[in-house]
Amino acid sequence: MTEGIIRAILVDAGYRVIGLGIENVIRETECLTALEYAGLDFPKAMRSLPDLLVMNREQNEKFLVEVKFRSCWNCEIFEEISEQVHLF
Repeated sequence: MTEGIIRAILVDAGYRVIGLGIENVIRETECLTALEYAGLDFPKAMRSLPDLLVMNREQNEKFLVEVKFRSCWNCEIFEEISEQVHLF
């Protein structure tokens, strides 16, 4: 739901938004439990895809966006995504 809200805000602001995350590429993964998903053994790069590709209207500026919902923010989120940041 959070990703949908972020997408709607960005589209309303005039950006082009394309879903990139594995849940967008392989829709069947949405209904799997964490254990079932892990059992699929997708390559790490595929599992680490950012959620969204955001571009301006002219498509000359591009941003990779990872959406994380947390009820409480702390510095651990940076550790959690650091490998993904280095990959992309």
